[in-house]
Amino acid sequence: PRSGLNGNEGPTTNLLSSQVQCINSLLALEHAPDLLLERLRTVVSGARKIVPIRHTNQARAEGLVAFEWIGRKNYLRERVRGEHTRGSFVTSADALIVVEREAGRRTGILIEWKFTESYHAPLKPISEAGTDRREIYRPHYEANQSPFIDDKPPIDAFFHEPHYQLLRQTLLAEGMRQAKEHGVDQMVVLMIAPAANQSLRTTVPEALRPYGQSVDTVWQTLVPGPEVRFLW
Repeated sequence: PRSGLNGNEGPTTNLLSSQVQCINSLLALEHAPDLLLERLRTVVSGARKIVPIRHTNQARAEGLVAFEWIGRKNYLRERVRGEHTRGSFVTSADALIVVEREAGRRTGILIEWKFTESYHAPLKPISEAGTDRREIYRPHYEANQSPFIDDKPPIDAFFHEPHYQLLRQTLLAEGMRQAKEHGVDQMVVLMIAPAANQSLRTTVPEALRPYGQSVDTVWQTLVPGPEVRFLW
C-alpha cells in the first residue's frame, strides 16, 4: 500500500512492510558510510569505496543508496505505459548500491529485501491484459550473454514467486552490466531475508528442484557469476 497515516500520500504505516524496513535499515547505514562499506565487503570482498548514485535520470540529487531502482533505460523492453518510470509494469529492485573495487572497477548490488513474505500459489504466464510474460523475458533469458548457466530450465519454471521476481531482477542486472550503467562491469543480485522465514527460503517449485532444495541454492546454481551472481 502507498497511502500513509489517515489515507494521506506517503509511506505505508504497516510495520510488516519489507520496503519500509529496507529503507529504514539502509538509510541509517547511509549516514554511517564506513559501517555500510564494512557490511558491503561481505558481498563484494574487494570493495574499496561506495560510489554515489544520481537518483534518477533527471534529478541531480545523489546518495549512497538508491531505492526502487529500475535501470537508466528499459533494458528488458517491458511494455510500460508511457514513460519508463518507477512504479507498475516495470522490473525494479528494492535498492541499488554501487561499490568500487581495485583499479577503479565497479560492482552494482541490486537488493531485494524480504521480511514476512511467503508465496503459496503459482503465477499465470499470461496477464489479465493478455500479455504473454514469457515472450517479454525469453529473448534475454535465452540470449548468448544470458547470466544463467547453459543447462537452465525452460522459462515456464519461474512462474512462482520469489523466482519470477528474481528472474527479472537478474536479467535487469545483466542489462545494466552490458550497458556499463554507473560504470559497472559486475553485478550482484542480493536477497536479504530473515533466517527464520523458512517458508520463503524453501519455496521451490517442482521444475526448479533439480537445481536445489532452497531459494538460495537454486539461484546460486543458476547464476554462479562471475559477471552476474546471486547471493542470499
